Order: sequence, then C-alpha cells, then structure tokens
Amino acid sequence: MKNWVKELAKKLWDVLVKKRGKELPKKRGKVLVVEDNPTWSNRLKETLEENGFHVVVKKTKTEALEIIGKEHFHFVTVDLQLDESTLDDKKFEGWEVMKKILDFGVQKDMPIMVLTGFPGDEENDNQRKAYRDYEATYFMEKAKWDKKEFIDTVIKAVEYMDIRFKDDYKS
Repeated sequence: MKNWVKELAKKLWDVLVKKRGKELPKKRGKVLVVEDNPTWSNRLKETLEENGFHVVVKKTKTEALEIIGKEHFHFVTVDLQLDESTLDDKKFEGWEVMKKILDFGVQKDMPIMVLTGFPGDEENDNQRKAYRDYEATYFMEKAKWDKKEFIDTVIKAVEYMDIRFKDDYKS
C-alpha cells in the first residue's frame, strides 16, 4: 500500500478516536434485543453498541419470531411482557419467543437473558420458569439492572461461546 494511503487511514482513525474520546471497541458479535419499551431498548442498544456489539431490536413477539428463524445471533435478551395489556405472567409474549428459540434448537449456541420487570412471586416464579422450562442462561430484573453487570455478562457469554457466523460482525 502506498505511504499516502496509510497516512490518510491513520489520520482518519485519529480523528475518529479523538471525536469519540476513546478507542473504538472491537466488534464482538450480534445481539438480538426483544423489548417493547423504547427507554429500555435504547438503553440496551446503546450499552451494547458502546461495547462493540451489532444490535438488532425487535419490539413485538411477531417481529422477534420472524427474525429468529432467519438470522443468527450470539446473544439474545428477552423481555417477558411485550404487550402492556397482558398482565398475566403465564401469558407473557416473551415465553413464546423463548419457546421458538427452543424449537429451533439454537439456545445451545445463543445464550438467552431474560430482562424483565416481572420476576414473579412465590406462586409464579418467572426466574425458575425461565431456567427450567426455557433454558434461559441468565435472568436479570429491570429494577436491579446494573450496566456493568449487564455488559460483563454479555461479553463473557459471547466470548465463552466463541461461535462465529458468516458476516456476523465479529472480528
């Protein structure tokens, strides 16, 4: 490569680094966020992208079910209540999304984190149900959400799996 091309590439890189104020994160993988609340979906997307992940956000059960069969992901976060009119824990749409992941058999390659405002109660323990019935890997309550714990969990899970897909954004 000619010297002037190398110099131009270095100057562009320096401008990007200075503009952001820090090194750009390495590409780590592709994450599906299934979340209907715009505040939460933006929070998760921003946190994941800051740490080098390519993020796809789906707001409804229907959108999530369509993409799960078409694309590969390194990690998925699922909110249980995707329709605010559904108040019964047993009818939350997130369960159907997780069932579809099980039906496709991709949960072994794609860790699932349930991130919900409805952890359940003594009668309806959603955390136990997520682990036992839907093979979720992680469970986090929105009320106890911690940005560092969240991103550390995702990074460790994806690095542990070390799965690479064609055109998956992972370096």
